[in-house]
Amino acid sequence: KELAKELGLSTWREITTLSVTRDTRGRGNAQKTNQYARWIGGEGAGEAADVTLMDTETAQVTPSEVTLALIKGAVENGAQLIEGVTVTAILTNEEQEGEAADHPRVSGVVLEDGRRIEADKVIVAMGPWSTKVQDWLNIRIPMTGIYSTSLMYTAENSPEAKEMIMKEPRALFCSEDNYGSHLEVYPRSNGDVYICGCGGSRYVTEEELRNYEPSPGREVADSSRATAAYQSFNSLAPSITQGRLPDVTQACMRPCPPDALPMIGHLPGVEGAYIAAGHNCWGILWGPVTGKIMSELVLDGRSSIDLKHFDPKRFGGRMSTPVGRARGRHRGEQQVGEQW
Repeated sequence: KELAKELGLSTWREITTLSVTRDTRGRGNAQKTNQYARWIGGEGAGEAADVTLMDTETAQVTPSEVTLALIKGAVENGAQLIEGVTVTAILTNEEQEGEAADHPRVSGVVLEDGRRIEADKVIVAMGPWSTKVQDWLNIRIPMTGIYSTSLMYTAENSPEAKEMIMKEPRALFCSEDNYGSHLEVYPRSNGDVYICGCGGSRYVTEEELRNYEPSPGREVADSSRATAAYQSFNSLAPSITQGRLPDVTQACMRPCPPDALPMIGHLPGVEGAYIAAGHNCWGILWGPVTGKIMSELVLDGRSSIDLKHFDPKRFGGRMSTPVGRARGRHRGEQQVGEQW
C-alpha cells in the first residue's frame, strides 16, 4: 500500500477473494447464484460451483503499471535503460588475467551488438533465463521454465460484463474442473478479466532455456489449453463471456528452481556478481522487497534480513565441468511447477 502511494499507482486496490469448488460430478445446480458474486453461475452456467469467502483484503495491482513505474523511478534517479539488445556474456578479470585469476571478479557485460559496458557489480534478474549464468560464469543455476497459457477479456469489448465486474470485483481461486483447468480469475480495476491456471503447462529444461528456446517475449499460447480454459470459464461465468472467445490469448514463462525457493544474493565464486530470480508466479509480490534487498547488498554489502534460505550457493556454486540436465520442478517429492 505504501509503495502504491509513493509510485502513484492507479490500479492498486484491495478486493475480495473467493474459493470456488467446481462440481465435477454434475450433481449440483449449475445455475444457482451466490451471495458473493452474482456473475458466477446463473442462466447458461454448465457446471455448479460451491463458493466460499477466502479474504476481503487481497491486494491487487496491474503488473505492467507497477513494473513501468519502478523503471521510471530508477531512470529518474540516474539509471540508464537500454532496450532491445541482448546480453551475450558477463566479463570477469579472468578474461584479462587468464583462468588462474586468484579472485574472480566482475568487470562488465557484453551486448549482442558488440558493445562492452564496464561494471564492477552485475545483477542477473532474467527470470527462467537466469540459468544462462551457467554458461557465462560456470556457476550452477538450476531452473525449469513453466510455460503457461493465460486469457483476457477486455472491458472495452463487453460493456455489460464490465459493469458486473466493476460492481462486484471478486478474485477467484478455483479447484480443478472437468476441463483439466484450475482457474484463477482476476478482475482488474478497469474492468478487464485476466484468467490463468489453464492447466497443461509445459516444463522447459535448462538446456532449452540457455538456448533461448523460446526466447524471452516469444512465448506462444497453447491453443488446446486456451480452448479448455475458455470452456471452463464459460461454464462458470457465462454472463461475463457471453459466448465470446477471449479477446487475448497469451503465454508466459515462470522460473522455478528445484526447491521452489527463489535465488537472492551473491553468486558464489565471483566477486560483484548477484542474482535475483526464481520467484515462480510470485514475481510481482516479491519484486519490490527483492529490489530493496539487492540494493542493500550492492550498496551496503549486506542485507538487513537473513537470506540463507535463498542463497544460490545451495546449488553448489562454481563448477569444474558443466553438468547435465536437471528438471527443477520438485520440492522433495512434491511437484511445484503448476500450482506452487
